[in-house]
Amino acid sequence: MKDFSNLNLYSEYPDFQVAQKQRQEYLDGINRLIEHLRSQSEEKREAYMNPESYCENPEKYRRDYYEMLGYPLTDYHKGMPLPNVRKWFVGTDDRGDIYRIQIEVLEELWFYGMYFVPKGKREEKSGLVIMQHGGGGSPELCSDIVGENNYYHMTTRILDRGVRVFCPQILVWNRVIVAEPPQRVLPEYDRHRLDNALKQMGSSIQAVETYGMMRCLDYFCADTLVDEDKIGMTGLSYGGFYTMMVAAADTRIVSAYSSCAMNDRFKYDWLDWTWKNSGNTFTDERICALCAPRRYYGEIGRNDAVFTWDTAPDFNRLVKPFYRKFGCEDEFCFHVHEDEHRFDLDDHAGFDFFMEKIV
Repeated sequence: MKDFSNLNLYSEYPDFQVAQKQRQEYLDGINRLIEHLRSQSEEKREAYMNPESYCENPEKYRRDYYEMLGYPLTDYHKGMPLPNVRKWFVGTDDRGDIYRIQIEVLEELWFYGMYFVPKGKREEKSGLVIMQHGGGGSPELCSDIVGENNYYHMTTRILDRGVRVFCPQILVWNRVIVAEPPQRVLPEYDRHRLDNALKQMGSSIQAVETYGMMRCLDYFCADTLVDEDKIGMTGLSYGGFYTMMVAAADTRIVSAYSSCAMNDRFKYDWLDWTWKNSGNTFTDERICALCAPRRYYGEIGRNDAVFTWDTAPDFNRLVKPFYRKFGCEDEFCFHVHEDEHRFDLDDHAGFDFFMEKIV
């Protein structure tokens, strides 16, 4: 027998290669276990939440959804004191008035965004849309203030309908360094590490940012110039995912338009888009179902290289039964457009469908 007394067990000793077969068998077993659990998940989701059970008690499922995502969403309730706000005027352009705004959604946690009041609506009551940027984006980018983008001038198009727009910043910006003075450096961070730290404490980045947007709506809905019966939300990519997640959480959102995000959550099982037992309860189709009976339009691009269209489940087949139970099957629509990772450029049907409830 060989003498292993001087072996450094933290390095790979050549003779350990004989156990490669056993290690591979173990790894294969883990993958088979995941495949087996996922093969049972559709049946479990149907047993957990079906059109009949949801229609009977939608708020029970919404509370379960809050519990899955975690604190502080679990603490949200109607009638909370209005948050503190910092708001300053930026200027006026041909679209209307522009503001930067910070809202203290939790103690010393200031949610940032840009707020636009359409031209001629400064003293006139109107609806409000949350326009959510995607990964690597910002309120400035998705509202055509800086840079080229794939948002199809969405902020401008909404303002042109006489509706106010709030563009919040979520934790997905890219770090930028401008070499020439003045030097500007966006804060550096690790989203997944922060999400893991929050999950250790019964929270998640999704819970924090969903709660943050709901507290922002508390502020806006208290404004006598905002029509709280005409609140919408739209977004692209990460913004489309957040549109789905926030609309499911907050019933004040009467219309939602999610672009290029809805898909098979087992294929796109990103760390910050995954929560305990979510595969057995709330994958995308049942998160969409939480929006019933409110209006919802989802889309994905046939040439999208980020989230492939052919991996997306048949959302119309899976979600419409929940809407049908409320007698409003036509309030939900999922569409595959012919473009890339962007809002549909060729068809105004989705935008018009979305905006009809808000103007």
